[in-house]
Amino acid sequence: MPASTLEDSLKDIVAQYTGRKHDALLPVLWDIQTAFGHISPEAVRAISYALRVPEVDIYGVIGFYGGFIQAGSGLLMIFAFGRMGNLDIFQINSLKVFDTLIFITVSILVFAASGRVHWGYAAALSAGNLAGGWAGSHWQLTRSEAWINRFILATGLAMAAKLLWDSFST
Repeated sequence: MPASTLEDSLKDIVAQYTGRKHDALLPVLWDIQTAFGHISPEAVRAISYALRVPEVDIYGVIGFYGGFIQAGSGLLMIFAFGRMGNLDIFQINSLKVFDTLIFITVSILVFAASGRVHWGYAAALSAGNLAGGWAGSHWQLTRSEAWINRFILATGLAMAAKLLWDSFST
């Protein structure tokens, strides 16, 4: 899509919420995420201007609300929990799973309350998460903790590189 078309699309989305304040943050972020696949700094500036909400508030919502930041959150949690103390990989994974349960539950409740859940997609995503979690747990039992740590590091670096590449290629 040419830059002017992207800018026009962004303006059209944001214009629907002009004059509203914080109550419009989640809906406008959702619409922009759906339209573009990401929330750009330009989008944050446009939202800030239209809603008269400070950019820091918008970034706070994006950072707090997991529905917009699913890229590698499990790997980040594993890394963070691994640095917290003398936990083995199984304890770390348990903490990650518990955190993810809370995270996803809140996300589902917020999206459902706003009528933004496609239950067919949600069921497919849930089934995929369940199957992936089960397979990952069983696979984890066949490897050493050092091997898993190297795998997590390599995967995290690969994902960071892809996100970096994507941010400069648009």
